[in-house]
Amino acid sequence: MLKVSEIEVRYSGVPVIHNVSLEVNQGELVSVVGSNGSGKSTLLKTIAGALRPRLYPSNRTDHPTRNR
Repeated sequence: MLKVSEIEVRYSGVPVIHNVSLEVNQGELVSVVGSNGSGKSTLLKTIAGALRPRLYPSNRTDHPTRNR
């Protein structure tokens, strides 16, 4: 299973992915679709660990997590 919660990624301070969560169970197939520049590659790079999501302020207890 792949589960990501509340991913946020910014480039030069500009949010390109904001508050994205998803869960994919074993055996499921998922497609990520969208127009050019909509954040598809950024989402996949973040899930793969090539990019780091933005960390939420330390006073938030529900910060983003990634579980595999």
